[in-house]
Amino acid sequence: MLLNQSPHSIDLLQWLAGIPKRVRAFCELGRSHNIEVEDDVTAYLEWENGATGVFLTSTCEAPGTGRQEIIGTQGKLVIESGRITFIRNRVPMDEFHPNQR
Repeated sequence: MLLNQSPHSIDLLQWLAGIPKRVRAFCELGRSHNIEVEDDVTAYLEWENGATGVFLTSTCEAPGTGRQEIIGTQGKLVIESGRITFIRNRVPMDEFHPNQR
């Protein structure tokens, strides 16, 4: 699945956020299908600057969902169904959490 269905999503993630410093992933082989390869993956990502992310991909749902979210101090960027939406925070998040990097 990672080589067939998800490489474009992985490429987009790396293009937007860069290569993560650390990845910890959990793969299920044949979770919902009688196959000998992964059909469900959850990866926890960490970048050099301390940012973190989660990458989920699965062939175990129908209909599937293609969605990316990037969350920062000013708000959240959502990419879904060919649309990009920016949801702006009225007050930057770091005003409430001044110790954020």
